[in-house]
Amino acid sequence: MGLEPQYRSLKGRVCYRGDQAGTEKGNLALYQTMSASPASITAANAIISYGLMQGHKITPADAAKAYLQSLLNSLAETCVRLPHEVWPESWFDEHGRPRYKRPVIRLLCSLYGHPEAGAHGERKLEQELLDMGAVRVPEYPSTYTFPSYGNLALVVYVDDFFLSGDSSFHDAFWSELSKRIMIQDVWEDSWEDIIQPYHMTDMNNLLLT
Repeated sequence: MGLEPQYRSLKGRVCYRGDQAGTEKGNLALYQTMSASPASITAANAIISYGLMQGHKITPADAAKAYLQSLLNSLAETCVRLPHEVWPESWFDEHGRPRYKRPVIRLLCSLYGHPEAGAHGERKLEQELLDMGAVRVPEYPSTYTFPSYGNLALVVYVDDFFLSGDSSFHDAFWSELSKRIMIQDVWEDSWEDIIQPYHMTDMNNLLLT
């Protein structure tokens, strides 16, 4: 049974239609050969284990509109057509009729769906982390340690962050990172809540897989 309208909450996402992309002459669009390198489950398990040590804790967080926080530094200028629902009022006349037939605008940010969006978003984030003193963990992409923040360890998967290490350094870390990128949520749950996606035999006999 559907909810009554007053109890409904709708959420949507605007994406780049890569399958509909082409050149100004209608030919197939070509992009740079680049891709993102998200963290592995092995790295995530190690970060969680590190956070379970005495005096340590784990704080997850989400980045707001992750890819869109980076510029689309594509070699080819990219333009897009907007759906009528998001046209600005200036694109309509006083009678509500469209002033333009098929207007296009320049795409400046890394919009979800663009073949290069993930790579540009990842590079933007990594540069901000390196500026904070991050040290890459060899062989494990999107995994870092921070000697200047009590050797905290961070793993990143697209727009999800897992930070673990000395409890006394977490607030300072998130405060500084929030000045560089938009962080949507930082929360502190008990470690039993955080590891729910993983396999557990019982709380005293933890098995990470």
